[in-house]
Amino acid sequence: MPQQTLGSDKRRLTWLVTASGVMFACAYSVARWLGVVGTIGGWTGLQQREAEIPRLRSQAEIWETLALTLPFFAAVLVWAGRQKRVRRDDVGGLLVECGVCLAASVLGTFAFLLCLFGLGMLIHKLGQ
Repeated sequence: MPQQTLGSDKRRLTWLVTASGVMFACAYSVARWLGVVGTIGGWTGLQQREAEIPRLRSQAEIWETLALTLPFFAAVLVWAGRQKRVRRDDVGGLLVECGVCLAASVLGTFAFLLCLFGLGMLIHKLGQ
């Protein structure tokens, strides 16, 4: 019996590590999207940079799409890694479990985003 539990824990850990990687990718997408949007806002009206703004807008759309879809994908991975299962006929319980997984995904993404911002500020501060 302990060997079976160990195998399921490894499988669960694999799902949760994969979900964490997707959350980190989402946080990176949010940071890149904010950077591109800030660049577009800063370059609007500058004649020497007007030609680059359409390219930046297309990049912003890609980063925005990733930032909005990856938390849902991470929530599916979190749900797959959960040990507790809900009966399929209990629709309310299933909706609550999906909401909890989505909330965990969003909170994980936010935590990674704060880490990225902190790391960026530290690197910027050390570079001065």
